Amino acid sequence: MTSLARLLERAAAAGLVAPTLLDADTSEGRAVREVVARHSAQALRTLALGSSVSVWIGACLLATFLVQIDIADQPGLALLLGLGGLAAAAWLVRLPLTLLRVQLAWVGAIGGQVLLMTAANEATSEQTTLASLALALELLTLLAIPNLALGCAAVAAGVAALFALFDALGVDRGALGPMSLAFGTATVGLWLGEARLAGGPLRRVWQPLAYTLPFALFVPLMFLTGIGREQDLSPWTFGFAGLAALVIVRAGAELPALAGAARWGTLVLLALLAGFAPQAPGLAAGVMLLLLSHLRRNPGMQGTALVATGGFLFFWYYDLQTSLLVKSLGAVGNGVVLLLGAAVLRRWAGRARETEAHSQTRRLADLRLSAAALLLALGLPAYQVAAKERVLRDGQPVLLRLRPVDPRSLMQGDYMVLAYAIAAEVERVPGLARSGAIVLRVDADDVAEFVRVDDGRPLAADEQRLRYRLRDGDLRLGAESFFFPEGTGERYEAAAFGELIAAPGGDSVLVALRDAQRRRLGTPLH
Repeated sequence: MTSLARLLERAAAAGLVAPTLLDADTSEGRAVREVVARHSAQALRTLALGSSVSVWIGACLLATFLVQIDIADQPGLALLLGLGGLAAAAWLVRLPLTLLRVQLAWVGAIGGQVLLMTAANEATSEQTTLASLALALELLTLLAIPNLALGCAAVAAGVAALFALFDALGVDRGALGPMSLAFGTATVGLWLGEARLAGGPLRRVWQPLAYTLPFALFVPLMFLTGIGREQDLSPWTFGFAGLAALVIVRAGAELPALAGAARWGTLVLLALLAGFAPQAPGLAAGVMLLLLSHLRRNPGMQGTALVATGGFLFFWYYDLQTSLLVKSLGAVGNGVVLLLGAAVLRRWAGRARETEAHSQTRRLADLRLSAAALLLALGLPAYQVAAKERVLRDGQPVLLRLRPVDPRSLMQGDYMVLAYAIAAEVERVPGLARSGAIVLRVDADDVAEFVRVDDGRPLAADEQRLRYRLRDGDLRLGAESFFFPEGTGERYEAAAFGELIAAPGGDSVLVALRDAQRRRLGTPLH
């Protein structure tokens, strides 16, 4: 007997649960038995193993087999086999769980979808039709195959199909904001109504939707960061802040300790957070998900919120449509508000920072974690800066010719993409390793020409090593982007050389651009 079954029996003995839930002859009892069986420790281990990498290996083997037999040339057969794969998966997941059945269900579902989309692609090349069919197929998978991992995959693929449909229909990118807010609203509704929805008719699709939509809502937000100057993003920021406020109100209704001054203080804190970064709706969305995770005491949801928010911050930080000053002010402002808000709310709640029994242990643990975080936050950037400073101190100037292109085609936001003339020569070298060093000959004017791939031979007096990486057939020297102050792009349009400082070992730092007469353009970076 599982721990969940024992808990139900104790609850029934205490009069907290209706006895019919434990009667296997009633519909309620059969539903409870199904839930208990599928959430036992053994069942969860089986599901985890069945959804492992071995499934994807099997699916890849199936896809390879289908390609080899030219199934695309027989759309009728592909359609029948695809429907058969989905039907087999739907039947297998309803049988008692075994590792083989779970894996076969995954392979059947994945293979079935591949076959059906192959048949559809043979019948039509219309992108709108294909995207609509893919969306309907994922919905069918979600409803017909009650499996958490497959359901989450179906929801994720369905979101991708929805994006493809919007793209095929030519929907304006401004629709990404309402789409993300719709996903957020659905997420809040699913988690706030967990007790009712998870035990009702939607119990089989509740988990896939509840666990996947939080990630899905961040996808359009990340695309939105690229049009920050074209569209005001504050409506979506305040929209997510409004959803977070709904969670706070609900928390106050469910937990009296969170009502009163604490509730109003949290709402004020939420308004300040949105006000400090109105062009970063992902931050408000992350706060909303964190509030939901704490209200429902769900560590998985909390992890989702942290990972998704971190991903958004990464994209937001590297978005060139928003100035670094604005992003820094938003991030620092949010951090200060959160720290002050936490201190004030803790005092209002009359809650000590640590209990007496655990104060010393927790304080030491917090200190160790804070020290480790500080070491990583300061140590890694300091190491990178020190390495670059050594290159600047010990290296010599090297001028690399830029490929002749229209400079305006290189302008993207506040940086210029650099393409070096020697790259084409190096890429033609047979058997070129994925990473290594090349040898350049530097003339009296510091202009470099490619000599050979470094083979360990001693360098001549006028030769210099330069490290490279080969990625997807393109040579990378680590200096492919030149950033400049906003509004100064025109002064760099005459660029003919990229000026690098190269150390004897081959490490380099891009410091400036020069024109055809080797005159520096603008202010050097270092």
